[in-house]
Amino acid sequence: MSNKTDLKKSKDYIKWLEKSISNEYFNFHDYSEFSNLSPIGSGSYGSVVRANWKDTDKFFALKTFNHDKITLKEVVNEIKLQKKVDFHDNILRLCGITKIEAEKKYSLVLEYADSGTLKTYLSNHFNELFWDDKYQLAFQLASAVEYIHNFDIIHRDLHANNILIHQKNIKIADFGLSKKIAESSSMSEVFGVIPYVDPKSFNNQYNNCNKSKNYKLNKKSDVYSVGVLMWQISSGRRPFYANDVKYDIGLALAIQKGERENIIDGTPVEYSRIYTECWKHEPDERPNMQEVVSILRSIILLDQHHIIEDYNDNNIKEKEDSLLRKSLDSINDDLFLDNILDAINYGDTSLRSIQSTIIDDDSIQTKSRNSFDSTFINNINNIFVDKLISVIIKKHDSGYTFDQIQELINQKILQLNQITNNLVKWFKENQDKSKYIWFFGLFYYYDIEIEENNSIKAFELFSKAADDNYSIAQVYLAKCYNDGYGIEENKNLAFNLYQKAAENGSIIGQFYLGYCYEFNIGTEKNENKFIEWYQKATNNKNTIAKLYLANCYKLGKGIKKDELKAFEYYKELAEIKIADAQYQLGDCFYYGIGTKSDKNQALYWYENAINNGNIIAKHILEQKYNKIIDIKKTKSIEIKIHKTIYFEGLRQIGINNYNSQNYKKALYYFQKAAENGNKFALCNLGNCYKNGEGIEQNKRKAFKLYQKSAEQGHINAQFELGYCYDRGVGTIINKTKAFELYKIAAEKGDKSAQNNLGVLYENGEVTERDLEKAIKWYNKAAENGREIPQYNLGRCYQSGIGVIKDEVKAFEYYKRSAEKEYLDAQFQLGYCYDKGIGTKVNKIKANELYVKVFELSKIKAKDEDSQGQFYLGYLYYYGYGKKKDLEKSIYWYKKAAENRYDEAQYYLGECYELGVGVDKDESKAFELYKKSAEDGLIVAKFALGYCYVNGIGTEINKRIGFELYDEAAGKDGNIQNNFGENNVEITNELDKVNYWYHKAAENDNKFALYKLGEIYELGKGVYFNETRALEFYKKSADQ
Repeated sequence: MSNKTDLKKSKDYIKWLEKSISNEYFNFHDYSEFSNLSPIGSGSYGSVVRANWKDTDKFFALKTFNHDKITLKEVVNEIKLQKKVDFHDNILRLCGITKIEAEKKYSLVLEYADSGTLKTYLSNHFNELFWDDKYQLAFQLASAVEYIHNFDIIHRDLHANNILIHQKNIKIADFGLSKKIAESSSMSEVFGVIPYVDPKSFNNQYNNCNKSKNYKLNKKSDVYSVGVLMWQISSGRRPFYANDVKYDIGLALAIQKGERENIIDGTPVEYSRIYTECWKHEPDERPNMQEVVSILRSIILLDQHHIIEDYNDNNIKEKEDSLLRKSLDSINDDLFLDNILDAINYGDTSLRSIQSTIIDDDSIQTKSRNSFDSTFINNINNIFVDKLISVIIKKHDSGYTFDQIQELINQKILQLNQITNNLVKWFKENQDKSKYIWFFGLFYYYDIEIEENNSIKAFELFSKAADDNYSIAQVYLAKCYNDGYGIEENKNLAFNLYQKAAENGSIIGQFYLGYCYEFNIGTEKNENKFIEWYQKATNNKNTIAKLYLANCYKLGKGIKKDELKAFEYYKELAEIKIADAQYQLGDCFYYGIGTKSDKNQALYWYENAINNGNIIAKHILEQKYNKIIDIKKTKSIEIKIHKTIYFEGLRQIGINNYNSQNYKKALYYFQKAAENGNKFALCNLGNCYKNGEGIEQNKRKAFKLYQKSAEQGHINAQFELGYCYDRGVGTIINKTKAFELYKIAAEKGDKSAQNNLGVLYENGEVTERDLEKAIKWYNKAAENGREIPQYNLGRCYQSGIGVIKDEVKAFEYYKRSAEKEYLDAQFQLGYCYDKGIGTKVNKIKANELYVKVFELSKIKAKDEDSQGQFYLGYLYYYGYGKKKDLEKSIYWYKKAAENRYDEAQYYLGECYELGVGVDKDESKAFELYKKSAEDGLIVAKFALGYCYVNGIGTEINKRIGFELYDEAAGKDGNIQNNFGENNVEITNELDKVNYWYHKAAENDNKFALYKLGEIYELGKGVYFNETRALEFYKKSADQ
């Protein structure tokens, strides 16, 4: 019967393992994926080997159990416990499970500790360790044990051969099996670790007849073990006996009677005090792990060797600064902040014990001691804020995004008790330094426990600190101007502030200055400049700049294309867990960009990117490897079907109110549904924040809401997130991510994404220009009658872009789009009727459409809409729908050009070049063409090329001119050799323009000049312009 029961239980555990694998509770790895197996340890319960995974250079540890001594129950228990606690940095991480089919044994796939056991590490490196290093090891050990105690897990088997070291950091392991070990170990096995074992349990070995009286190992038993290990960290050797001497019953009896190791000379008093408290015989006299951690933090914070002997109120601050700041140089930033937080939060215990060792109580009056307390705590606040400011600036300079900085601040500040009452009050009383003014602004900028008009107050504080030339404040103020946060949007001022910050040595300022140059934010595009600033920031270890530089090398943008360099940069960034670089590295391996194609390596990096939160990699994995990655849910957060219906109902109420323009009510219901994680509501809420509907506009919040929704697979949110990256809405522009997100949403049927993807393929901004794919996506997007892709198809058919030129089709697409009130299409339709493009000339219909466009443009122009301003300028220029008025035309062209409307810049440039409506000014014309061309307007590139070829407003430079002609036509080189004069009809319109511009440069070719006049008169491939046409005809006649 017993054997049958055991067999049934065994099958239950196998079933649990198989179900957990299929539900992706943990990763399952095929055993064949591991190679170069090398034994690194063994014991009575199993063995551990080191192995490489999938031919990578990354090591893992495979832990296999002897199933005669460790049953599947213990393996399952180990996994469950490990999954509970392996989020702690000092607990060995469970990476998955594998199965050795030949032996029918499961193995745990664990993080590999590169320096072996604590015993080995101390033997090899003890002479290299300073007290700061020993404090770190002790603190990490205590912190990890405290963490598992918080989950009511007792280790029971802590000793120097069971504590591992990886990259100089503690890693504890084996807590899942330790109960089994403690209960079933033989006497010889117990003797092997006798100094570390709670002596209260020694009698258990002799009480086998009456196990009910046995002492059960508990949390205080772990405390005892930690105390012995702390002593070992201070000494560098095993307790009591030399390495070659076995522990015996004599030692056990001596320990039971109170024998303990001697304190090592030079050990700080407070350190020895805590470990001697830990190894007291009676468990109730030992501290708990929280107290051990708190005291260790205090020790790290204040070096116990420095004693204040001569006390007076005047010199106390200076001496405290010396004490506190000394530790600043000896420990890492995050740990230091945690120490300060503990000193503030647990002031009643740890601070008092610290002070007792620093100050001679007998020599200090009560009043003076109270003064010390007040000054000391205030000084700790000061040090905490100073250090946090320093950390934030370092993180920004290293490449942290604004969202990551917000998480960091929330994490650190919200650990403080009574944050609003204490820290905000402290800031209000300490606004004497620009760094404190700026930091206080972060409370408003990131909405940290402040109930006021956040955006305006944040702007004011950043502005005040920036006026003192504080560089990080200049960066934040620039961000406010760029985003229109707390102030009207002003890209020029944003650029100027980024420039000042960069000049003041801000590394994040250097990145943003390059970013402005690349994406034309408040300045002219300057390819050499943005590469130059990205390189500077990269040299200063900024990871975002390095990623953008890698993208430039990959695409050949602003610099010579170098896929090998791009690959190297992606690899360096991927190895430090930059998720965007990891998926890019996956692409490099998948497509063989800068390296050999390797699908396994690609998979490895895609999976890493997913683990670090990259949703693009998740889609790639599903598409390329047919691996469905579901969002993992635990039972505690699974939403039952009736709840799902309930929250969707709330969202629908929100939708009804939104459609009725009752935005405040809509916002309320969206918020309620979104609180429960409804992906559709999150997207709806994002729209409210993006458009300022029912709430103050906040594009950063909109971006984060879209991000959360997109992570759950909502298609519209994936498009919106792509749009945010495309246009820099609530985040920095990242065309590469925009392209990938548009692609994901487009493939799932999102029409807006399909259109925008078509635009990116047409312009060749992020990928090789591919007109065939552009047309494919415009067609897909237009299938349901969308007006914008219909207009884009009209453009393409009119000019023969990616399709055979067909003016009738162009007219039909313009007509369909215009019927949906799309302004550009209405104008183009009017133009078609006016000039007889794809239809018969009909001046009445043309005029009706021009009048309609004029009236709509007037409304838009009043709201500072640059498109409306441009159309008013254009209609006044030609007298379409309104009497011709060059003065008004120039006025509106200028307004639109100031708002960076590329077509307005081009037409205004023509006016200055030809002297129409303004005094002729070729230099101004050249500058306007240049700005418009840099914004991507094709006709402006031809005009700018013509300026370079003929020295109009600039020095003659035919090489640049010809390059611009070819670039405008989407050609890699000069096309003039491909066609003869009588053969140009076989090319599309852009090819024709390119060809005749090239020919016109050949000794003032008379026929080419005439053909250019004809092109502008008819508006073939360029904008119609009779004045320019006449200019070319005149030049031709003069020949």
